[in-house]
Amino acid sequence: MTSFLSLIITFSLTSLVYCSELTQKVDSVINKFIDGDEISGAVTMAIHKGEVIHFSALGMANLEKAKPMTKDSLFRIASLTKNYSSVLVKILEEQGKLSVYDKVSKYLPEFQSMQLIEDDGKGDVDLRIWHLMSHTAGVSIPENYHTSPDLKAAAKAISTQKLDFRPGSQWKYSKGMDVCGRIVELVSGKTFDQFLREQITAPLGLYDTAYHVDQAEAHRLATVYMPDPKNGGITPNDNNYFKTLPKKGQKPNPSSGLISSTRDVGIYYSMLLNGGMHKGKRIISEKSVNELTRNWTSDMKTNPVVGTSWGLGFGHIRKPQGVTAMLSKGTFGHGGAYGNQAWVDPTTQMIYILMIQRSGFGNGDMSDIRKEFQRVVSENYKLAE
Repeated sequence: MTSFLSLIITFSLTSLVYCSELTQKVDSVINKFIDGDEISGAVTMAIHKGEVIHFSALGMANLEKAKPMTKDSLFRIASLTKNYSSVLVKILEEQGKLSVYDKVSKYLPEFQSMQLIEDDGKGDVDLRIWHLMSHTAGVSIPENYHTSPDLKAAAKAISTQKLDFRPGSQWKYSKGMDVCGRIVELVSGKTFDQFLREQITAPLGLYDTAYHVDQAEAHRLATVYMPDPKNGGITPNDNNYFKTLPKKGQKPNPSSGLISSTRDVGIYYSMLLNGGMHKGKRIISEKSVNELTRNWTSDMKTNPVVGTSWGLGFGHIRKPQGVTAMLSKGTFGHGGAYGNQAWVDPTTQMIYILMIQRSGFGNGDMSDIRKEFQRVVSENYKLAE
């Protein structure tokens, strides 16, 4: 990882049409959550028609050390990682090396004889790659799954579990993308993180996006906070996972685990909104972007956010309402376990990016912070025009 400040001129996101009035309104909303001890700080960005109209850093990245949040702070983006992993699968499909309709057992024989927890009497189970990507596979994870040393072992462990339901019949959020990650390794002949670098992060200049943080950049990593049950407010999450700096060479996690900066996230989702292109570089075809982000789950009951369906690795807004009321039908993106949100609205050509680090507050996709940030931007973005 290389410092944002040294790269922003050479690798600028887009042209900057900074709107001070919009930023004042956004900052006012975010500061309420900081003052209410719900978050330590945040970095927010809004991009409209390819131009950054708002970019702000508020509060603290680390309260105990009085370290301010900055525009180049690094964040654990958790499940936003799926939006990167699914693109890698589609890149391999474009190269003619696989199809999302392929049986998983074509690449991983251990998935050949998958069984259901309750036999439905309909015969053999047909598990496809797209089931894994859309959370309609019904896969489960065994105990001690997170100790798997690599993706080969992780996929093998998942294959030993019975499926919760017949693939394609229901929706259940899962670690299916980990299995896809192993398929990516087998088909590409490279480690997952190496293929990610070659196909996405290096071509786009995403030098802050990786599964590790160099020691020299460790000061940029924002602390993950959680509710403090004794004193109220928030306190650093005491899980050992957050106490250890992610180091180079550790197992990549296609479902989660990436670390990134707001700038990098903005570039990535701008590329998707631009049909797979960024500054003359094509990462993926427009057709593939549309396939990844369309509704694959129809009107199935999915996650707690009512009106949300799923594409392949992407959330898809089918019926805007509640926390998504200000977004258009067809908006796509993802939320992360620590509150991060990145959503692309193709109708209004708006990208909403909220970077925070908090756990233990429930589903971040339903948070008031997400709702209020999106609301104030959607109601005021025309100020930048």
